[in-house]
Amino acid sequence: MRAGTWVRRVPADSKQSAWLGTEYIMTLYATMDPAQPIEDTLSIFAVMGGLAVALQIKASIIQPAADWTQRMPTTSLRSTREGTIHRSS
Repeated sequence: MRAGTWVRRVPADSKQSAWLGTEYIMTLYATMDPAQPIEDTLSIFAVMGGLAVALQIKASIIQPAADWTQRMPTTSLRSTREGTIHRSS
């Protein structure tokens, strides 16, 4: 199981263009298949299931979902997660 925490940048006020802080959004716990290489620098991980947990919310991951990981020229990784979460009442 893989876990990741999402935060977003929050501006100090509307007149400044610089981002000065972060805000907690959620933590994602996902069970994933092994990587499927698409190109030398791009791989896709199929998400088989998992949970999204926020401050007062627990939701399950609905398939299809995937994690696209691209190796950048600077040796950093760019990760994109696509999928749907469902909150039960």
